[in-house]
Amino acid sequence: MNAPLKVGRGKVLTKISVSKGDNERSNSKGSGRLIDLDIKDLGLISVFQPAHSNQIHPYMFNIVLVHPEIPPNTGNVIRLCANTGCSLHLIEPLGFHMTDPLMRRAGLDYHEYAKVKKYVSWQAFLDSAAPDLRRCFALTTKGTQNVFNQQFKPADWLFFGSETKGLPVPIRESFPESQRLLLPMLSGQRSLNLSNSVAIVAYEAWRQNDFAQSV
Repeated sequence: MNAPLKVGRGKVLTKISVSKGDNERSNSKGSGRLIDLDIKDLGLISVFQPAHSNQIHPYMFNIVLVHPEIPPNTGNVIRLCANTGCSLHLIEPLGFHMTDPLMRRAGLDYHEYAKVKKYVSWQAFLDSAAPDLRRCFALTTKGTQNVFNQQFKPADWLFFGSETKGLPVPIRESFPESQRLLLPMLSGQRSLNLSNSVAIVAYEAWRQNDFAQSV
């Protein structure tokens, strides 16, 4: 058993070995566990399993952040997912470590209530998550469809690129033009903040579904 790993806010994780070479880091204070899975040739996939899983509603939408760079933005999105029932997927490389105090501070204690998965590459994500390509939507300033004209369904996949570069061109162009969505802005402006964009789209999609499971 390895030495305890501190991850912020007084919580300590302990890494222990499990079957087939996989590693499980379980939280000694019971707030959840981060499981690293080495699946065939896909590389390392990290899954945070919340301790309060009985308090988590079935997820509404899948939010995918491709190469996010700024930790507070991802922390804000984690908090958003906890409050809307969305599942969050992070595709490496990331511009920060998952234990970054700025990210955890932005997410407050909501990390315990959010379903978060991390993938080593775009291909690893496709192979592991196997998203329904008909229900995948890329949010991009290069989009041709107004996001508010799109009809969303539960379990849809919403993709967002990094704060400085957006979605990589090969990934963006892999989406049909009808699935490249644009948030309206005034002319002459470049882009919205990443976490703000995620919040706008997630809530619009949830609104269209009558805010299912909300209070």
